[in-house]
Amino acid sequence: MSGASMTETLCIIGAWLVTFGAVGAYAASVILRGRRLSKIVPPEQRRWM
Repeated sequence: MSGASMTETLCIIGAWLVTFGAVGAYAASVILRGRRLSKIVPPEQRRWM
């Protein structure tokens, strides 16, 4: 591989890592927030689908 194509490859891999990292962090924050909020709601008002 030439230097230019290696740089492009690393840039693409980096972009994928940032994308998956951001999506994973957002998913974790949503799950943790839901768990935290579920403890606040009284049991008789909880709805489960």
